[in-house]
Amino acid sequence: MSSAVSPEAPRRAPAAKARAGYLQLSRPAFKTLKYRPDFPKPFGSPEDARLFFRGFAHVYDNEHRHSGICMLTPATVHSGRAEEVPEP
Repeated sequence: MSSAVSPEAPRRAPAAKARAGYLQLSRPAFKTLKYRPDFPKPFGSPEDARLFFRGFAHVYDNEHRHSGICMLTPATVHSGRAEEVPEP
């Protein structure tokens, strides 16, 4: 049994696949972050940036409702409570 690969379709290296997956996950977060009214330009210090992103990560995971997961929060989905949420 031979596995023929089309010469027109280049193979993607595992690292390239990992980057593609990372970008797919990071783009929505960046867009949400970029349009927040409290996003500072620029940060005053590295510690200011760390504090801001800790708060942002909490809101993004626990309060922000995501259209890709039926307007639920990631925390709700990852904790297995998605089935408990009543439909609107």
